[in-house]
Amino acid sequence: MRRFPVTLDADGDTSVEVPLPERIRPGFYHVGIEYTAAVERPDGRLVLHHVDVDQAKKISLRREVRFQGEITHPTATDGRPSRITAQFTWLRVSADGTPSWSPVRNTTVGLYHDPDGSLEREEEPVFVRTLTVGPDGKISTVVPAREGAWELRYAGSDQAVRRYGAIAQGSNGGGCGC
Repeated sequence: MRRFPVTLDADGDTSVEVPLPERIRPGFYHVGIEYTAAVERPDGRLVLHHVDVDQAKKISLRREVRFQGEITHPTATDGRPSRITAQFTWLRVSADGTPSWSPVRNTTVGLYHDPDGSLEREEEPVFVRTLTVGPDGKISTVVPAREGAWELRYAGSDQAVRRYGAIAQGSNGGGCGC
């Protein structure tokens, strides 16, 4: 088990970062707080006390994901063919700590239609079809133009979090709420 020290100065202020010498990959990790305190007794002797605050809880570390998309004919509701295109990416952190977004490849997402476009969960959106994300992280499909929002749903994995993205159509103006 790797341990990463956090230092306290004489005023009790903690350092703001814990340096990690390697890249952390998605997976399960034990995270906890434990410390050793040196207490000086009246006779000048130092006594070390080891404290494990939360017994190292197991957490899941997964990548953040996002959709960025658009639809042709964003204000149309007359049933004409409208193409939805979207880029599906996840957050990666390079070895030097620089974050960037890279394509999520070769997975599937569900396409749903929410007729009122509110994305409120009063009524479940209607499932339309499953879409395959290409090796470039892109999604493309044709739908009939209608009022509401088109919702892309990624179920998540051991590597990445579950995520929804929505593209409005009709009076909602065609914005991407991804």
